[in-house]
Amino acid sequence: MYGNTILILPLGIAPFVAIIVWVVFFESSAGIRKKIAGRFRKGITEYPTEAFMFLAHSIDNSIEYMGEANILVLTLKGPSYSNVTTVADLKRCLKSYSDNDGVNLDWIDEYVLMFIHKDKEAGSIKVVLSIPTSIVRSEAYIEHEIRNVGKVFIEGGYKYSLRYIPTNHYTNSCERKDGRLLVHIDRRQEVDGFLDVKTVLMSESQITRNIENRLWNRVKVECIGLDDEMYHGVIVDV
Repeated sequence: MYGNTILILPLGIAPFVAIIVWVVFFESSAGIRKKIAGRFRKGITEYPTEAFMFLAHSIDNSIEYMGEANILVLTLKGPSYSNVTTVADLKRCLKSYSDNDGVNLDWIDEYVLMFIHKDKEAGSIKVVLSIPTSIVRSEAYIEHEIRNVGKVFIEGGYKYSLRYIPTNHYTNSCERKDGRLLVHIDRRQEVDGFLDVKTVLMSESQITRNIENRLWNRVKVECIGLDDEMYHGVIVDV
């Protein structure tokens, strides 16, 4: 007779199996924190700071780049977004955040709201955003995003109802030297662990990718040095 097989484990073994399943599921299901070739990690994808903060409001909110284009698509759920029609409306939705969160709401004034689609049935809106390249390539904006590289949300998931960014004191910086714009990134990053927040080291490829991603993929970044603590790179042609 063929059919489904049910495995019944002795009670003494079952708790240990449950723990193993828990670890495998929660540590691998995200697919964003696996170690690759030892010190290399795929890592969590980061986005421009102010747009990224919309993910804090709900674990149902999402952000992504539209295909190969360097424009952002936000999917936002909840009644607070039902009347959003302008950039100013989006800015008001983030009014509770400040420099303490690494947020400068003045940058939202530079956003270009390209399209809004409201889905009343789903109770969500899709917002398509862009920003002038001249803003992204300005040193002030680059410094703003560099300070936030590595800051990612701890997922709500089974522990929290909302996402949040853990407070850390890691120091990232920019400097102009010999005509080049250099960036220095602390490799430490706080992410979800099995039972609590854990600290990991970001890889070279992860940091390079996320600098470019935070800068709307309008610049190229090259790593010029990496040690156990810091990543050193150059913003190309800026």
